[in-house]
Amino acid sequence: MAERFGSLSGWCALHEVVRGHEGTLRSILARYPDPRALFEEEPAALTTLPAVIRRRLDAFRHRPRWEQIAAEIEAARDAGVTIVPFSDSRYPPLLRQIDTPPALLYVRGDVTCAAGPSVAIVGSRQGGAYGRRVAFELARSLAQRGITVVSGLALGIDTAAHRGALAGGGKTLALLGCGVLTPYPRSNRRLSDEIVAQGALVSEFPLRAAPLPHHFPLRNRLISGVSHGVVVVAAGLQSGALITAECALAQGRERFAVPGPIDDPKSRGAHRLLKEGARLVEDVADIVAVLPTQSSSPRKGLEGSASSADEAAPWQGALPPELTEDEAALYPLLGETPIHIDTLSERSGLPIGRVNEILLALELKGMAAQLPGLFYVRT
Repeated sequence: MAERFGSLSGWCALHEVVRGHEGTLRSILARYPDPRALFEEEPAALTTLPAVIRRRLDAFRHRPRWEQIAAEIEAARDAGVTIVPFSDSRYPPLLRQIDTPPALLYVRGDVTCAAGPSVAIVGSRQGGAYGRRVAFELARSLAQRGITVVSGLALGIDTAAHRGALAGGGKTLALLGCGVLTPYPRSNRRLSDEIVAQGALVSEFPLRAAPLPHHFPLRNRLISGVSHGVVVVAAGLQSGALITAECALAQGRERFAVPGPIDDPKSRGAHRLLKEGARLVEDVADIVAVLPTQSSSPRKGLEGSASSADEAAPWQGALPPELTEDEAALYPLLGETPIHIDTLSERSGLPIGRVNEILLALELKGMAAQLPGLFYVRT
């Protein structure tokens, strides 16, 4: 039955099955690169999957949802929403690195701005005049430098960050705790449309999913997941921004914090992060200095640390026979020394979106590994 429907239907079905257990996604895709094959598999062949996944597959097998999924895909298309599966070159490269990436994303706008340098700015909904001003100015300065600003579209600091990025003429992504067609918060409907024009609204939740409380901690891992670093501004000790900062730490992202008045409860979350080792932010330069852009030190440090990535030893052996033509063109460029995706694109002559697809295929075959900062090595 699954084969009667397009591959996107398979991804949507997989998204339903692994929801809440996204840590299983890579192992499933290693066996079933086309997710439709998973739903045609005999139950006896699925014993290595977690019990909850097997139960969901069994329920789907007894009550298939292919027709409903096809209708949902059509509804998304009619509403101007793009469904971006994990295998798509538009899927944010940094998000692929996290342990629990969604099988797909619902997108209004252009999510490819997440392929470049990106920074999240988060904080309290009651950020105060100081916090909102700082978030706006930092976001505007980052946007003017070509850095995508990421936040969650909440009132307060998030709103100020998005507005700052738009004022700077740059790109901004809003990761939502509801569906991309759910107007939440209602007061930000106009801002949402402006973000779609200069970036994207992005969610892992169905098109019109409500903003349920448990959605937001899940959403926070995506805010940090698509970003090279997370800046916390004006956050109290109970702020959800600290959850985003914890996700950033677990994902190996940079953590930044803006200090505030010592007698303001909204400063305590950021101050706690500073005590734990987050980078102090007094100016946008404190952020830019550690981003993996062409002009910043980390990428130069890694790629140029040896004359090595630029002069990686060419592949001398026979190419593995299972490589496709494009994979065979890229695989010899990989070595033990990390090489950046931009360099791979330049040397192969392939567009970066296609390079993303090939690298993912090589990862699933166990022939390449991704390192933080969009660097890759041969395995």
